[in-house]
Amino acid sequence: MILYISRGQGFQHAMMDLQIFEELQRFNPPIDCRFASYADGQQAFGANGLESIDLNLTADGDMSSQAIIALGSLIRETAPTLVVSHEVFMSLPLAKVFGVPAYLLTHWFFEAIDRRNPLNEFVKSADHILFTDIAEFHTVPSDFSVPVSFVGPVIRKWNWGLENRDVARKELGFAPDEKVVLITVGGRHSRRVGIIEAAVKAYEKSPLPNKRLVLLAGPLQHHYRQQFGDRKDILIKDFEWQIDKLVVASDLVICAGSFTTLWELAFLGIPSIAIPDKENVVDHQHAANMQRANTTCVISENTLSADSLLSGMRSILDDPGTWNAMSNAGLRLASSRGQQAVARVIHQAYQKLGGDRVRADNEGLLV
Repeated sequence: MILYISRGQGFQHAMMDLQIFEELQRFNPPIDCRFASYADGQQAFGANGLESIDLNLTADGDMSSQAIIALGSLIRETAPTLVVSHEVFMSLPLAKVFGVPAYLLTHWFFEAIDRRNPLNEFVKSADHILFTDIAEFHTVPSDFSVPVSFVGPVIRKWNWGLENRDVARKELGFAPDEKVVLITVGGRHSRRVGIIEAAVKAYEKSPLPNKRLVLLAGPLQHHYRQQFGDRKDILIKDFEWQIDKLVVASDLVICAGSFTTLWELAFLGIPSIAIPDKENVVDHQHAANMQRANTTCVISENTLSADSLLSGMRSILDDPGTWNAMSNAGLRLASSRGQQAVARVIHQAYQKLGGDRVRADNEGLLV
């Protein structure tokens, strides 16, 4: 059995793990995989109908003494063949204590963590690290002894792409010559408001003759509906379940620049302006990497204004050559989905450890 421990701070880890699990199920015979999580992660698994062991930790409690007890007890009681830890770092040395091989799943580490940080010792307890990013964005220290595999980003499966962009625009009511700017921002309330306000002002100041603004405002939707009334050129939505359709129909996406969002926009081939959270070192570094790869334009939260956003918008929308170059760069960079590679590596490790044989032996004993 594989014990798959998913980080519970926010929903993104669990959502990635659900996609990896879907790939694991494709193997014949399917892998016996049991999930464990906490807080937001536990909620995400439940909402998607997948059973998960609740570690009963707070969202940021995975490094606490309570976590040591919960994780240690879990590994001892389940006696797995392999532990897969999605950034629950405490589980790595605990797996070693019980003699269980452990794989770490992460999209950051070396550039964001000082060598004196205690996390370094936890990571060294892993038997293998699966990086859901690309090798060119990271430098593995020469003296780092744990094997590292760069498997690429985990990207959701979409129904829409650039090949049916014209159909998407027609179905959404966008004119062929309209420049559509999509604003989609999550995170803290004050940060969300600041980005939206600057982006709306930049849109209003834009000299584009034929333009459309689509604002995914979440809980702020009612405020902006009152502000803009029945304006034909501004569409206010809470969220969009067909987000891929809306993205490929847009000419530019203004976003908070999280790791997952920038990879998904690159995969869909739509240029973006990213305003990463100044408190999130990992997102800052990744956004800078994506800007160097020419898939996005990064604006610092410290210099964010309507004018800086307008300048970024014009640099992308005023020149079709720039737009095409950014779109093509994204399509080249995000040409595959990491969940397939992650599932393949886990499956191979499980087979090597005798996973199927162990399961068959156990079933025989039950008979």
